Amino acid sequence: MRPNLLKMLRHFEFQNLLGINDVGELWGKSHALFQATSVVPNAAFKWGTKRGVKGWRMFAGGFDQVMKSRIYPMWVPG
Repeated sequence: MRPNLLKMLRHFEFQNLLGINDVGELWGKSHALFQATSVVPNAAFKWGTKRGVKGWRMFAGGFDQVMKSRIYPMWVPG
């Protein structure tokens, strides 16, 4: 699981958002910035069209679809 998580975090350039050199540090010296859990606490949504109606829909895709998605950061450390 960690290799896929690292791949995703690097893809979306979380190291820049967090102000660290590499997301691999989240398991080392930057561990205070990371809370790992095996349960997604919030629902994931994706913008799309269903039956001609555009809007946010529940995301139920695979990892490759996650990697093709845009990220919308809601929090950036100050």
